[in-house]
Amino acid sequence: MTQDFLQSPGQLSSGIEMLNTRGPAQANLCAHQESRLFVFEFAQMIFSVPLHYVEEVIESHKIESYPGSVPHCRGTINHRGRILPIFDVHGLGFEKDKEDVSSPYVVVINNEGIVFGLTLEKHLELIDCDITLIELSREDYQLYSLGMIPYREKAMTLLAPPLIASLAQLRFNYHRIEDYKGNNQLNETTENLEKFIVSQIGPMTIAHPVGTVLEIVEGLDVMPLFGADASLRGLTSLRGRVIACVDISEVLGMPSRVLDDRSVFLVLSTKEAEFALCVDRVLGIKNLAREKFQPTEGLLPSAVQQLFDGVAENGIENYLRLMASAIIDWDRLAPFRNLVTE
Repeated sequence: MTQDFLQSPGQLSSGIEMLNTRGPAQANLCAHQESRLFVFEFAQMIFSVPLHYVEEVIESHKIESYPGSVPHCRGTINHRGRILPIFDVHGLGFEKDKEDVSSPYVVVINNEGIVFGLTLEKHLELIDCDITLIELSREDYQLYSLGMIPYREKAMTLLAPPLIASLAQLRFNYHRIEDYKGNNQLNETTENLEKFIVSQIGPMTIAHPVGTVLEIVEGLDVMPLFGADASLRGLTSLRGRVIACVDISEVLGMPSRVLDDRSVFLVLSTKEAEFALCVDRVLGIKNLAREKFQPTEGLLPSAVQQLFDGVAENGIENYLRLMASAIIDWDRLAPFRNLVTE
């Protein structure tokens, strides 16, 4: 996955030099050299931001128009007591807003306490990338991005949150997280928060630690295995790797997922193996406090407890925390463990 878009080490200097020519805010991007990128789509274009800036992905409520003159600001939303400016990513990357394109989701970005939203139509995946190894094109380099880089035979715009944060401060400089310490939902230190990819299987909302999620894919061709447990749907090939496809619907009291060209899979990774997990859809990214997760003993049926080690209530949602290692150790897959871990 990483090899699809990393540049050669010999190209390191040009990227660093370009960052340094734009001042200290840009150099902050290099503080997390081994970075994961959050890749998403808007207006038929591909964008990305370093994952450590992403606070969560939310459904965009009504965006209130903003009468001011902040460039590329679509408006604001009230999110957990914070007034968030929402920026058009097409405008940030290409200097031309796409006001005719709706944004069903917003990716919430936090840059050192300055919080704002970016328009998003579809979350594509997470990818590993050392951004200091990317050669940035001076022709493509825009005011609020670091340029365009190759991505799966397409071009992807790498946005620069520190630069967008400086734009947000033009009119929204008072909207910092520390200004809202009284809000119980925000009165949690960053150290206590863990980032999750949130998926849905039927009515169940599943929280996957970000570190266990390699990517999100659709429409895998799965080859069934004769005599296998219902939870092992078969094997699939993903960019030259043969991995197992696992379906936990039955243990959750639901029928097996229908597999077709619209099926969604989370590719999960442990030290032992990688495998694809069948889900209905991916809801986005969520920050959840570790202390909110309670042990599942006594809360879930014993069969379900084998897979989920915690349950958290956040607002009206309940999140089941799934550890990828629990799938590998699942007793139902024991007879086929060599297929899952190869």
